Amino acid sequence: LAKFGIELTHTSRCAAHSVARTRTTMTTTPVGLEIIRALEAAVAKDPDVTIITNATVNRLVVEGSAVKGVAYAPAGFEEEVELAAGAVVLATGGYGACGSALLRKHAPGLASCPSTNA
Repeated sequence: LAKFGIELTHTSRCAAHSVARTRTTMTTTPVGLEIIRALEAAVAKDPDVTIITNATVNRLVVEGSAVKGVAYAPAGFEEEVELAAGAVVLATGGYGACGSALLRKHAPGLASCPSTNA
């Protein structure tokens, strides 16, 4: 991450951790957001990389035992888009990325805990 300008020089206690164990930076920006921004900027320079955000993945496109793409629906659309790809990386924001709605529903005791998610 240092190669991309992210210096994780401090340790903090986040969420339901019992001890400080999350590596962070000195800024007030959530570390997860800093990492995402730095990596997005790096891959955005590569014309062979497509980043899709705010979409629902419906299925992976598989041929034999190999993943050859992804079928997804962009936010607000029902129609599926199929994207062929030599590699597919799926990343989610987890519970913290939803504004704590999932935490409030499934783990209300953790909803007010600090998070490294944006």
